Amino acid sequence: MTLHATPARNDLAFDDPAFDELRDEAVRRFEALVDRVTDGLMSDPLGNGPAHDREACRLAAIALLAEANRSAFGADSLVAQVLAGPPAS
Repeated sequence: MTLHATPARNDLAFDDPAFDELRDEAVRRFEALVDRVTDGLMSDPLGNGPAHDREACRLAAIALLAEANRSAFGADSLVAQVLAGPPAS
C-alpha cells in the first residue's frame, strides 16, 4: 500500500471567491446527500429493535458514502484522503 501525502486543510483554501463559492456549493450538496441517506436509514423499519438514533444513522450515511467513493474512485481519491485525515507523523 502506498501512502500519499494528504494536503493540509489550509492548503485547500485559496484567495479566490469563485473557489470559495464552489467549495461552499460542494459542501451544501454533500450535506444534502448525507441528509437524504440519513432519512432513508431512519425510515428503514426495524423488527423489535430500539428506535433509530439520528446521529448513528448520520454517521452510517457518511461511512456508506465514503465506501461508495472508495469503490468508485479508489483509495487514492482526494475524498478518501481527506476522510482518512492527515498521515501520522
